Amino acid sequence: MLFSRLLSVLPQPINIPTDQAPAVLPPTISTFIAAAVGISEAHVSSFWMRDDIWALPPQALTQEDKELFRKHGWKYGLTSMVMYPPSDFCTNPKCGRCKPLKKVHAVQIIVYTLASGVVPAWEVQLYCLDCNTTYYPNYSAQHGTRTYHDGDIPQYISIGAHQYTERQLIASWISYMLITSVSATNCSRAYDMGTQNPNAVFGSGTG
Repeated sequence: MLFSRLLSVLPQPINIPTDQAPAVLPPTISTFIAAAVGISEAHVSSFWMRDDIWALPPQALTQEDKELFRKHGWKYGLTSMVMYPPSDFCTNPKCGRCKPLKKVHAVQIIVYTLASGVVPAWEVQLYCLDCNTTYYPNYSAQHGTRTYHDGDIPQYISIGAHQYTERQLIASWISYMLITSVSATNCSRAYDMGTQNPNAVFGSGTG
């Protein structure tokens, strides 16, 4: 169901708690859902089942769903994409902290994707009070030293301050450079020319 599918990705770290369902949806979320689903805000309030929806794991969104965020959500700081560190607990072997990490803050970022062009998103940073380690989606940082998370190459890779690129997009650029000898600069130019939302930022979009 579109209503619950959109709400499943909306416990976002902007201006509301994310660990429990609000009694009433914030006005920006209510307005977004009403516009995206095509119902009144009064109906949104009536259909709001609190924890039954808030506790849902994020559901896979269709390209049409993502377009609804672009049209109706970006101007309110709502996006289909939020980047979290892979663990809620400190993974520093010298720490041994058992309590969940403290949320530091959420930072607005830009993500370069293969299918959806440039997409605004949020990067959530978590902090360990015991060993002073800050956790980012791709790595942790302690006293100026970065340690990249174990496991597979992440779906979205940090390429600079507040910028991420989708792994598949990077793979396509590498293929172009290896097979057709296209330069990195021309790969970037071709992407800018052909992409959707080349200047995607929160506050943009139509609706």
